[in-house]
Amino acid sequence: MKGMDKHLTLIEGIGPTGARSYRSFTVDRLDGAWTPLADTWSAPFAGQNNVTYAPGVADWSDDISHGELVREGNDETATIDTCNLQFLYQGRNPSSGGECSQLPYRLGLLRVIR
Repeated sequence: MKGMDKHLTLIEGIGPTGARSYRSFTVDRLDGAWTPLADTWSAPFAGQNNVTYAPGVADWSDDISHGELVREGNDETATIDTCNLQFLYQGRNPSSGGECSQLPYRLGLLRVIR
């Protein structure tokens, strides 16, 4: 994380409604103890409980799945700018169903609004 001596990990999970979301944890060093950051269904890193859509954009997905933080650069450090967090993810219409490989997934980009 840019300007911090911390690492961030995101873990995807399935919540009680069946929707996917992400929890997050931080650590000072990779062999240290991970500390919860946003790690519950009600207060996730990214999930249906804390994602809103821009005015005029329909709420098109309850799932925040197969995501990746947009990195600041393109080197092996994978640095993220916590002042400009962006998260690319796949979502789908909540009323769609069927086999996973046939679901109508779409890409979305989350941005932090302060």
